[in-house]
Amino acid sequence: MCREGIELDDTVFIAALAACAHGGLLQEGWSIFKQMVEQYGIVPRMEHYGCMVDLLGRAGMLQEAVQFIESMPLKPGAIIWVTLLSSCIAHGDAELTEYVSTKVVRIEPFNSSYQVLVSNCSALEGRWGSVLDARKTMRDWGIEKTPGSSLIQVKSKLQTGFFGRPSFKYAIGAWKADSAVANDLQYYGTGDL
Repeated sequence: MCREGIELDDTVFIAALAACAHGGLLQEGWSIFKQMVEQYGIVPRMEHYGCMVDLLGRAGMLQEAVQFIESMPLKPGAIIWVTLLSSCIAHGDAELTEYVSTKVVRIEPFNSSYQVLVSNCSALEGRWGSVLDARKTMRDWGIEKTPGSSLIQVKSKLQTGFFGRPSFKYAIGAWKADSAVANDLQYYGTGDL
């Protein structure tokens, strides 16, 4: 990149580290991170650390990722722990999933997305008591989960529906009656919409 005249700033390094994480290039990612600091004098930002956690997590180096996070000079935000949480789930490490989940909800206890994610992790592991506790905590603290929704086009008009609500069932019914996709819906089924 230097030969092409591209200035190596912190944003370029974020892109390079993210590419290494997605490409499974562990050694290259470490090398780039070290060069960024030692050769180019760039102070890592939270985004750089997040890329490194993602790199380690995707490589299955979960304990190393925890050590990396806990040794960061910046206080890790919930998003750093959520990045690791995704890898813990992907690699099936139930014990570390629980540890990281606890970190996430301690940092942002009122974030409904994180509460639901942690609850879903507990469900994946069959810890139904923890699921009920998490949902009860959400109710007690007034944390609401935003329901899933869909946009469906019926006669050139967009209909919004929220799963489990009568308006959604109406929108699906109108769509099935008026859509070329009706045959596909009939073939594949629509469950109890």
